[in-house]
Amino acid sequence: MQKDRQRRAFFEPHATSTQKSLSLAYALWLCFGIIGLHRFYLERPGTATLQILLLISGLVIDLNPIRIVLFSVLLVWVIRDAFWISKVVHMDTYANDR
Repeated sequence: MQKDRQRRAFFEPHATSTQKSLSLAYALWLCFGIIGLHRFYLERPGTATLQILLLISGLVIDLNPIRIVLFSVLLVWVIRDAFWISKVVHMDTYANDR
């Protein structure tokens, strides 16, 4: 039984996670969405890191056209996350209830 639980935790990291709060996820998105903190909370560290890299690249690069493109992509991504958060929290809740 214990071995099966460990194997499941390794291959399905969301299977053993606790239920995430929708309101906390939205609060993190509202306050720290530009750096992807809500994605870390929702256990999506890869895409959260990409958001941070986009932000840093936009701040470091000195060419305005590239900076505008990077910040535009990041802005669209963060706005899209407003709709994505609800979907992910509900999917994780459903997966944990099974």
